[in-house]
Amino acid sequence: MAGNRKGIFMTHIRSRDEPYTAQQWRLSRSEGRGKAFTIIFEATHATNPPVVETDARDNIYLIRPDFLDGSAYLYRFLASENYARPHISTVPSGSAGKYSMIYDAKRKRLCYFAHNDMFFIIGPDGAVKSSWNLLKPGPNAVVQYPLLFLEPDGTLHAAWTTQKNGVYLYWDIHHILSRDGGVTWQKMDGTLLALPVIADETGPSERITPGDKFDVHTWLFSLIAKGGKAHFFYSAQTSPPREHYIRYDSRTGRREIDLFPKFGGQAIFLMNLDGFSPRAPECGKRPLTAVPCGTGESSAPPAMTTGRHGTITQSARNRSSLEPMPSADAAS
Repeated sequence: MAGNRKGIFMTHIRSRDEPYTAQQWRLSRSEGRGKAFTIIFEATHATNPPVVETDARDNIYLIRPDFLDGSAYLYRFLASENYARPHISTVPSGSAGKYSMIYDAKRKRLCYFAHNDMFFIIGPDGAVKSSWNLLKPGPNAVVQYPLLFLEPDGTLHAAWTTQKNGVYLYWDIHHILSRDGGVTWQKMDGTLLALPVIADETGPSERITPGDKFDVHTWLFSLIAKGGKAHFFYSAQTSPPREHYIRYDSRTGRREIDLFPKFGGQAIFLMNLDGFSPRAPECGKRPLTAVPCGTGESSAPPAMTTGRHGTITQSARNRSSLEPMPSADAAS
């Protein structure tokens, strides 16, 4: 989902076949703050839901993989054309089941990170400027769920959940960052990393999960960074389950906060594998909001807002519109 002056844009899979070769996907637009959506494009491919981004001109960018030909495809919907038709370009070797994308406004380009270990820099015209293996498989696990986040100063964060080799087990969680738009990468303390980085705990990246989590599923559902702090939300399927909110100083690599086994307020607690942290251009001046998937108690999932020290400043069920929650702590 992405928003700009022209509305809120969302992609989703509407239907699929069993071998994942014919998924009907849609791009929808809301001009009423999320109260209703209109379909502006739909197609059927061997794919997963496209990731979506926007730019200062209100153009919309989508990338989707193709499981049959091994490529990914960038769709550009231009605001000047009222999003009437897509301009489509190929991202060779970009197909993967899990992937993430951001638009780098400072450098005017897209960054795309796929779970086949590949990282791509793509121009707003759709041309692939460069690509390389950011990661490589480790002896214990491989990358499975990649995430990207871009700070207003241009610092690019990459994090991922790994999958244990030969076993259905989400193994651990890692993080690296780049201060030059993805060309070179480092740890939070400034240690430079040679590419490709080994994806699991045998490599040099920052390991977010501690050692006691190896025997249970751990899944990073959100990464957000602002004001020199990197924030991570993940679940550990221990017995009983644990929900972690972790904060690092992204300039020194020092872990400052690890809230668990429950993360919540007086009445609502977050406890789910999936979710997200909404972000906006002014996110450095606002508290964090974490939104997991529904828990089954309500059709609307809970939302949690945190202050400067990781304390819960507000918790509420989601509203029907996408208005921001009132700010209770404007510090980073």
